[in-house]
Amino acid sequence: MRSPAQQAQQAGAAEAAAAGTESIGGIAAKLGLDFGFGSQATDSALPPAGAGTQAAAPGTESISGIAEKLGLDFGLGSQTTDSALSHAGSGGRVAAEQHASSSGPGGGSSSGGVPAPAASFTAETSCGIVRWTDLQLQGSAAGAGSFGTVLLATLEETPVAAKVLVPLRQGPSGIEAAGSLTERQLAKVQRECSLLASVRHPNIVQILSVCEDPPTIIMEYCSKGSLLDVLQEARKSPRQAALLSWQRRLGMALDAARGILHMHNRGIAHRDLKSPNLLVDAGMRVKVADFGFCKALDGGGDNVMSTTLDNVNPKWQAPEVLFGQPATTASDAYAMGVCLWELMTWSIPWSGVVPARIIGLKMNGMHLELPSTPESLAQLPGTDKDRAAFPRVAPQYIRVIQQCWAASEADRPAFATIIQQLTEIQKALSAAA
Repeated sequence: MRSPAQQAQQAGAAEAAAAGTESIGGIAAKLGLDFGFGSQATDSALPPAGAGTQAAAPGTESISGIAEKLGLDFGLGSQTTDSALSHAGSGGRVAAEQHASSSGPGGGSSSGGVPAPAASFTAETSCGIVRWTDLQLQGSAAGAGSFGTVLLATLEETPVAAKVLVPLRQGPSGIEAAGSLTERQLAKVQRECSLLASVRHPNIVQILSVCEDPPTIIMEYCSKGSLLDVLQEARKSPRQAALLSWQRRLGMALDAARGILHMHNRGIAHRDLKSPNLLVDAGMRVKVADFGFCKALDGGGDNVMSTTLDNVNPKWQAPEVLFGQPATTASDAYAMGVCLWELMTWSIPWSGVVPARIIGLKMNGMHLELPSTPESLAQLPGTDKDRAAFPRVAPQYIRVIQQCWAASEADRPAFATIIQQLTEIQKALSAAA
């Protein structure tokens, strides 16, 4: 049941639409977006789409066009050219991140597009637009997510990660788009960028700029890859293993937890927390990435998108999510427990077990195996020094994991508590050294 305030807001939005106007909340609702306004938010009416600008061709829409309708600003400037993207075709979800406050428009235009004026993103944050030709591709893929391909590139002599949201092909003049984004995919891009306007933290990957054609998010480059990559490399290389002391591993866990806490404090659950989405920079600092499933949590069930088995990885997901319940901050805590298990074992969770079997095991209350004897602790990876030191704090560390995996969501710790517990373990390990 909607509250009277919500009913009034809905009626007001309908009245505005009938008058040839549209509200920010109305547009957001049509695109499946939620900015966490709540039932008391007041939307200002916007002029009809295309007013004051040259409208895109029927059946198409540009990223900047949607941004303009939603009152968002990528810092594109009045001379920016947008490339209209057709609803048909394939594409992907962006794993974008926030960058520090800047001012002034970005430069560039994409060929064959339609001029569009700048639109307001937030008063504090803007993001420049660049041309595809401004990027110098390094000729190799830095990775691939659930949607899109990440390419290593340089922009203004700076290494960057360019996440291209559509398939690519080799064209007559170089790499070009082989598809386009659907309206729903554009909405996901818009949702993600709106969320990133409220998250700015040293443990969250920054978005630097965007490219319209092909649709690309340019992010800061984390040269070590993902946490999963780092742990798997350490398994194969004694030199890399020596870099992952328990003090460093605890520091990496704290990095991830602080990034997620920053999001939770702003009413946002990550919903897809896992080691592949925790990136590691040259200084071994962990940064949270891949916000495609993020969702604002305030306002109850209507504002929490249900996570289905089609778009989750059961290795990291909480049992209730696999049952079809909405993902929450508590399910983020469950996933954090899996990441802590990975930092302890350097193993891939549920390796060799098919997804359907993982789901069945979790629904029956089963968890990943935890070391429980001196012999099993002695088999954990790392240097001899680390294996000798860890048993002193192993009970506390394992207890944090078990709390994260509590069957009841209410019994799982908040991330502020996880940070406090990991900090105490780090101090105890230092005192014992």
